[in-house]
Amino acid sequence: MARVRKPHHRFIIIFFIHITLQCLTSSSPRDDDFIISGYLPEYRSYINLNASAVHLTDLMLFSITPETIMNNDKSGGCCVSADHFDYIRKAREYKMENQSGALRLILTVGGAGRSDGFSTIIWGDLKTKENQTEQLDGIDFDHEGLKSQEDWNAYQQFIVFAAMQMKRNNLLLSVAVHPGQYLQPHICQMVDRVHVMAYDMIGSRKKLGHHADLSSVKNTIQAFMDKGCPSNKLVLGIPCYGRHGENPGLVKTYSEIMDDYFADQQTNTVNNFQSMNSVKGYYFDSPNDVIRRDSDDTEVRHGDGLIFVLSAERMQNRGHCRAI
Repeated sequence: MARVRKPHHRFIIIFFIHITLQCLTSSSPRDDDFIISGYLPEYRSYINLNASAVHLTDLMLFSITPETIMNNDKSGGCCVSADHFDYIRKAREYKMENQSGALRLILTVGGAGRSDGFSTIIWGDLKTKENQTEQLDGIDFDHEGLKSQEDWNAYQQFIVFAAMQMKRNNLLLSVAVHPGQYLQPHICQMVDRVHVMAYDMIGSRKKLGHHADLSSVKNTIQAFMDKGCPSNKLVLGIPCYGRHGENPGLVKTYSEIMDDYFADQQTNTVNNFQSMNSVKGYYFDSPNDVIRRDSDDTEVRHGDGLIFVLSAERMQNRGHCRAI
């Protein structure tokens, strides 16, 4: 008879106690505030973060690998360093100094190409590590390495245990999922947020158009609610990049698309670009599309908030960040 693997979660206590993510409740926005969250990939830390931070409630540093935590890699491993943590803390200080409210700081664990270590921490054990204090408000799990239903079931058990530990330490836990990855209803209730990555919805069509068109987004969010996830737990992911309509493998950031557009214009008319959602075959969300997604007139009941990638932003006062 085959032996059934059982996930081990002893590591998680060490994870929270010895990584020591300090909760800063005095400087955090209220839990009932509408969430406007931005991902900052560590390889885009050269951007003007302060200009975006004043519009955000949450700033998510992307990302660190599970094995980096396990190995207590003081060099930063993959993929963040002490300088990145200092960068986001300064952005929070800037926002508070400019009377723009508080800013929660959240660390993403995993992501595309950075999730292999999840299998070890879900199915294995972890030795005690030394203390590190980064003064964060929570953790965002993004497991992109799920290969079977067994992995998915074990991951959900892992989330349950993690959620309990986070609450004991007064820390936030968010979980990033793709369309079709439905957490069990009781797990949705346990976590603080379910970040629905409502983009890259390519499917099997050869000629796509926009990879996150409004109709597909509405259907995706409705499906999560139909599966029992409360709307007030859902955070709608917005892509700040475009894919080519006929060859979705070709990708450009919103900034790159703006550059292409203005290169062909005699005058740089930003207002005209605000309503455009395709340039030279690349389809994307215009700032006006973003406004529609957050409007009561659309039927996108995303509940708790919106999330997008800061690295794709240009002209924060006119782009997606300003629209949101």
